Amino acid sequence: MGITRRNLTKGIVLLSTALAVAPFGALYKYLSVPAPTIKLTRTKIANRKDVPPGESLRFNFPLKDRPAVLIHMVPGEYKYGDYRQGSKTKAVNIDEFVAYDSICTHLGCPTSWKGSEKDMASPCHGGAFSAIDGTVLKGPPLRPVPKIKLEIDASGDIYAVGYESGLPLFGLESVIFEPV
Repeated sequence: MGITRRNLTKGIVLLSTALAVAPFGALYKYLSVPAPTIKLTRTKIANRKDVPPGESLRFNFPLKDRPAVLIHMVPGEYKYGDYRQGSKTKAVNIDEFVAYDSICTHLGCPTSWKGSEKDMASPCHGGAFSAIDGTVLKGPPLRPVPKIKLEIDASGDIYAVGYESGLPLFGLESVIFEPV
């Protein structure tokens, strides 16, 4: 007894269905892998007296190769708010410290503090970010830079303890950060 046309058609349909469904198993396995998690640790950056008013200090957070910047703001007028909706100005009346991830959210270029401009600039495409809240002041970036949460102890030591806003980090979009 040979193979009938009906059995041959059934076999072809079953084989075609198996071949069509097989990639979905691999896709499910790929997509069901949990996102990597990084537990944030309280990281000492500097002491208040180590960063003169109007200056900045580079440090790494949350990873040893992830650049960030600590800014010692001085009293004065600072721009904030996304330029596409109209930036505003805010008066800062005390010297305070803020910190940001210093990777531009556009293409990952390093940003730097421009004390004379009172903003963080990205040299790659002319982007600029506010020292008040990390929002985009000019250029092509669409997202603000992530703002790092700081703690300052009684002796003046400044610690990075997590993020206040702006996640995900450029280049680490799939990473989940556990708070300190």
